[in-house]
Amino acid sequence: MTNAQISTTEDLTVLLAMNDLTVGNEIASILAANDLKASTAGSYADALALAGCDVVVAEFGGPEGSLDGLELVEHLRIAGLEPYIVLVAVDPSHADYRRAVQLGVHDLLERPLLPEQLVAAVEAAKSGRPAEPAEATAEDSATLELILAAHPRAAEAAARDLISWAVRCDITPAARAR
Repeated sequence: MTNAQISTTEDLTVLLAMNDLTVGNEIASILAANDLKASTAGSYADALALAGCDVVVAEFGGPEGSLDGLELVEHLRIAGLEPYIVLVAVDPSHADYRRAVQLGVHDLLERPLLPEQLVAAVEAAKSGRPAEPAEATAEDSATLELILAAHPRAAEAAARDLISWAVRCDITPAARAR
């Protein structure tokens, strides 16, 4: 038996399944500040019990032996459930992105994430499509150049960001053939 509950917001039910309840509560407060209510599952068992929601925001990866977000997605798909899935990850690899695409994850956000990214990803569930990336400006380009120059691993992070963007826009190797 579980004590978690799902809240509804503008016809959406949002469930947060995070490894750390404090992180889940912070994400819930970010959503609440944007008039979106969400419930936090205290464990992945609670998340599976409440899996009949519209949007699941789950953490990818976590402590050794814990059920991670991709495993949660696998269990949801096996159960025949198709909620809009947003995964939050720290330093995902290319293989992680590939697996997320194969499982039908709608959006994969990297931590630390901006509140605007989180809200846009959850609100994108209303249309059933991943959030559209914001238009790049000249200032964004200059900022990217500064980041790449200042941080040795920034180029690797930029490549991950590009892959994340491609996943959100549903650009896959199969899309090139179309």
